[in-house]
Amino acid sequence: MNIMSMDIILIFVLAVICAGLVKGTCPSTCSCVDDSSGSNVNCYSKYLGRIPTLPKDTYYLDLRHNHIADINIQFCKEMPQLQHLYISYNLITEIPEITFADCEQLYRIYLYNNKIRSLVSYTFINLTNLYELELSGNPLNCDCSIFPFWSWLIERASLGTTAKCSNGTLVTSLQSVVLDICHPDNCQCFNGGKCVAMGYTLICNCIGQWTGTFCQ
Repeated sequence: MNIMSMDIILIFVLAVICAGLVKGTCPSTCSCVDDSSGSNVNCYSKYLGRIPTLPKDTYYLDLRHNHIADINIQFCKEMPQLQHLYISYNLITEIPEITFADCEQLYRIYLYNNKIRSLVSYTFINLTNLYELELSGNPLNCDCSIFPFWSWLIERASLGTTAKCSNGTLVTSLQSVVLDICHPDNCQCFNGGKCVAMGYTLICNCIGQWTGTFCQ
């Protein structure tokens, strides 16, 4: 084998390695299939305690039946092409705001049968392509803390969702006459105090030496 042939082989090997570094590799515990849309990643029931590092071109991700307790806020920055996310039957208790902000291609999110108790409107910000949001089986608190998420759902009547309160009531069926008192405009705090939900009312959480109903 001459020197030129060796150089060509070396260049080819380096190109393959670099391509793998750019794309990312498939976790050893999962199975990955590449197709014209990107990587289809299956991590179903692999006893995972966290979301592993995944190929950057992942568009389909199955993480059902694991022991995942949280979703990193950088999650979507690492997989901007993600369209289908199945992460049901895990141990997730909360989802930080803007977690999915960089996953603008997300079409379907399955989060049912976790342990999520509250959600805010910014949780699913920028998801203009979202068609289906499955949240049944989560013990959502449907007091004033649900108001931001409820308002977000009401504005998206075409979105398919199964979000239910801990008592089994569909979040979208909650009456505005009940939740109107939870509107932020109905709470005014001074001196750095913040409105927080307390059952079906909003109260001021004061800071420093300030006390009283309005932190005065």
